[in-house]
Amino acid sequence: MNYPTINAFGMSPTKLEIPHTEEEQILAAVPEIRGGRVGQVHLDRPVRFGQNLHTDILLIYLLRECATAGISVHWAVDVAPKWDTRLMHHLPPPQRGAKTDPKIESWIDSYRHTSFFYRRGPGFYLINDSRYSKYAKRYRLRLDGQSDRFEQIQEVCNISSSNQEIHELISKIEPIGVVFRLSDWVISLPHRMLKWPVPSWSV
Repeated sequence: MNYPTINAFGMSPTKLEIPHTEEEQILAAVPEIRGGRVGQVHLDRPVRFGQNLHTDILLIYLLRECATAGISVHWAVDVAPKWDTRLMHHLPPPQRGAKTDPKIESWIDSYRHTSFFYRRGPGFYLINDSRYSKYAKRYRLRLDGQSDRFEQIQEVCNISSSNQEIHELISKIEPIGVVFRLSDWVISLPHRMLKWPVPSWSV
């Protein structure tokens, strides 16, 4: 599997190395990002989507966590994905190249950080989605047990080994694009909005 090495740079000039295999690097980077110890993430060579679905979805996981933390990601694509990249227009896009695939061009041109996010309120989750329009669609998940399931799919999960409650939640929110699925691998797509303000039409 030819996947890029992650170099995570801290807020200080010191470079933080993550010396693991490819998938382990992504998993090791996430706690560093969540802990505020990373200022930028660089992928050392272009991504070739489609070689390993688990690694592909882990990359989306990494991009979502970077979006939540508000840090930049420097990366490029060599082989574009077959799936609809419009689902990812809220996530940091790859860099534009000399021969950029139209799907990637669309991602770059349509990127808006605040186009898909969630916030946790008293007794509910509020999900705002304006990836396809400046007018946001709003979805509310009540904290009636369903919220715990939503927290579980913040991490990459394998649906074949998940319980019935996870299956039920995914069946409800996958049709509206709240989760991303590659084969049996599933991840929640909206990033958590931790800081205000956001545009008035997104609230």
